[in-house]
Amino acid sequence: VSLLEGEIQGADTFRVMLILSRSGGQSIITEPHTYGEGIEVITVWLEQCLTRDGQYYENAGGYERVGVDYAATMMLPLENYRPQNYDNPSDYPDPSTYPFGLRFGNDPRWYSAAFLMKYRMMASGRMIAFGDMWEDRLVIPGQTREWDPRLWCSFARLLYRQTDNPAWKKEIARRYWSLPEAVRNEAVLSTIAGLGMSQWLEPARPAVAPPETASLLQTDSDLIPGKMIALLRGGRGSDHRALFLSGSVHYSHGHDDQMAFLLYAKGMCLTGTYGYPSAGSPTHRGWAIKPASHWSLVVNEDLPAPRYPAKNAPPASLQAWVPRLNGSACQLVEMSNPFLWRDRIAPDMTEYRRLLWMVDVSDEDFYVMDFFRATGGRTHDYLWTGQWLDQPDPAAGFAVQGIDPEPVPRAWTLAGLN
Repeated sequence: VSLLEGEIQGADTFRVMLILSRSGGQSIITEPHTYGEGIEVITVWLEQCLTRDGQYYENAGGYERVGVDYAATMMLPLENYRPQNYDNPSDYPDPSTYPFGLRFGNDPRWYSAAFLMKYRMMASGRMIAFGDMWEDRLVIPGQTREWDPRLWCSFARLLYRQTDNPAWKKEIARRYWSLPEAVRNEAVLSTIAGLGMSQWLEPARPAVAPPETASLLQTDSDLIPGKMIALLRGGRGSDHRALFLSGSVHYSHGHDDQMAFLLYAKGMCLTGTYGYPSAGSPTHRGWAIKPASHWSLVVNEDLPAPRYPAKNAPPASLQAWVPRLNGSACQLVEMSNPFLWRDRIAPDMTEYRRLLWMVDVSDEDFYVMDFFRATGGRTHDYLWTGQWLDQPDPAAGFAVQGIDPEPVPRAWTLAGLN
């Protein structure tokens, strides 16, 4: 997140003053610049850390505290903020000059991030309320963990107090009161410290009691119904093989590998990928997450580089899927997505399509055929990478039939110099 110099200090001051501003009907922060700095931090956070659907870009904040928790705490001093409460109101920031008049509960992005995303899943079997953290990956659909209800209920209380939107209030109340009394546990000190006096009040009880449910967590996704992963399999035992093709959208810590494929056979991954090396290093940001390292076709040298690892594009479209049937030795999958490159890199991209065949020769042997069709853009780099070999001669163990490749000294490639 890009913040002006000094705003981080302002944010810290804002939080220090927080404990003093919770008990009365009037905020006691007296310095206009402290309000201004704190407000700027919150508004920048809403603009740069949330997607349209309220997903939190976890890599824009930190791992120790989830961003929505931090933002909720930052908003508390403004709950009772009124410039007219001061002797010199013209010196203080005017709420009307900021989005939603500083009524953050009326901002759809905040409503989605702080409430809807507490039970919505980005993709089947995955809940993103905590970003890419261990709590996220251990979610099992249909099961409720001890701290889940407290999370839902505490943010329901917060958003109900923050928003003036009657439809949102109705939805918050409906979901809140659908939980059994044992689940709607009382406010505890930790949630009061982080979310303020909203934790003392419950949403208004609906006139008609909603059906009771033990969990708010959805068992399927209303954002991305699946991860769009295709698998072709063959062989048995030590000769088992699988071809993996991904067409899904990737966020934050994900790699820019839509329509890239992995090939597993002979007990190992045959497609050389680096995985996740030292975060933030040139090896990570400059190579490991890029499409050039993922057995893919790169358009216009992937420039200008995207701000986030993944591009602003929808999931790929599944064009063909033929599993092995009736003893056939052949199976195929085909995906297409010209929009992957069209946003900023190649506006004229009209075709970006990949067709993969996996053909069994015997129980032990097989081959794969890869057909990549691309129309648009200035340059196309079609890359295949092998496993790294600890050999003095980089060509050792690398065999290609049909062409005779030669190393070109000091040539710049998408993989770097040479």
